[in-house]
Amino acid sequence: MFEADDIERFWAQVVVRGPDDCWEWQGTTNTRGYGQFGIGGKRWVASRLSLTIALGRTIADGMLCCHRCDNPPCVNPAHLWEGTDKDNAQDASRKRRSINARKTHCSRGHPFAGSNLRLKVRGGVTERVCRTCGSIWKKQRRERKCQRI
Repeated sequence: MFEADDIERFWAQVVVRGPDDCWEWQGTTNTRGYGQFGIGGKRWVASRLSLTIALGRTIADGMLCCHRCDNPPCVNPAHLWEGTDKDNAQDASRKRRSINARKTHCSRGHPFAGSNLRLKVRGGVTERVCRTCGSIWKKQRRERKCQRI
């Protein structure tokens, strides 16, 4: 799949620590902090190349190289897994790493807590819904319907 010297050149740019630690990429990175590595004129994301080497096969089209550690420069194969965009988004949400998961209040300032919080599952993804805003929306909808009659 890859030449031995390419693999050796790749690992020479990694600080390898313990099996449970992040193995930090020391070479070139992109603007999001993910390592980049060139082989045969093709530019690879370092973590994807690391997982490909570990699996002994290429990662299927449409699949991502996801990080258990959420550390973009990490290339430790034990921290990487093959998943879909949806898998990655759900993983981020579970870890409260996504933008919406970190929000504590709705756009109108009502808290996402206690009796004001409703969990709604749509397309396999759980969303937090503000009950106060839902009540306001329903009341406005009823008023619009009454005006049409």
